[in-house]
Amino acid sequence: MKYKVGFIGCGNMGGALLRAVIKNIGAENCCVSEKMPEKAEPFTSAGVTLLQMNELCLQSECIFLAVKPQVMGEVVSEISRILPADSKTLFVTMAAGLEIATIEKHLGRQAPVIRIMPNIPCSLGRGVLLYCYNDLVDASAKADFLNYLDGVGLIDEITEDKIDAASVVSGCGPAFVYLFAEALSNGAAECGLDKDKAVLYAINTLIGAASIIENSTESIEALVNAVCSPKGSTIEGVDTLKNQNFEQTVKNAVHASFDRTKELKKISG
Repeated sequence: MKYKVGFIGCGNMGGALLRAVIKNIGAENCCVSEKMPEKAEPFTSAGVTLLQMNELCLQSECIFLAVKPQVMGEVVSEISRILPADSKTLFVTMAAGLEIATIEKHLGRQAPVIRIMPNIPCSLGRGVLLYCYNDLVDASAKADFLNYLDGVGLIDEITEDKIDAASVVSGCGPAFVYLFAEALSNGAAECGLDKDKAVLYAINTLIGAASIIENSTESIEALVNAVCSPKGSTIEGVDTLKNQNFEQTVKNAVHASFDRTKELKKISG
């Protein structure tokens, strides 16, 4: 094979992972197929080869399928017509709700498949990337895969029956955190703080608070209680959040995203 890794699609998430792969194995070992050439331009400028999909499939040891769940079936079915039946190509899929068995169904045969769910912070090396795989992925292929993505953040193996629930936390969670940061900074601005300062303080407060959770042996509940002095300003705000069903609202958002993931599974199947 001419290329170690080929990416079909290089949008926000695919592009973030391609940057990691380039860093680890070099642009000369990577190729990309993209319907919108302007999206591929930053990568081709760095030395990645732009190919038609049929060329990429025939010349890549590992193919990252970085397309939307709604078109995944069509793309994989086309790949099945391109690759020979005895192909050993490794597939890496990152579409929400799409199971390994669905990839195999559209391929019309079993193949080595790794299913991943990365999140946007992977682009900064502080992300979460969940993965599972089928029995045809051997130790060598798994080692190569982990090497390709080294440096994106936490890479954690999980069983496929848990990956959808886990990806709601890691994949959808950043948007929920952004909303909280926005509300926090908007509230401070309404209290008289300059908006730029409010955003700066909100960002660094979230980073610091997350670091405390990461490095503490205490439960999150205990950490909340440790910040709250009786009859103080923090407990007043915390009680307001509790009285207005903050926790249930967040859990409702998690359940809504999880339910949508299950719907996407039906669409892509």
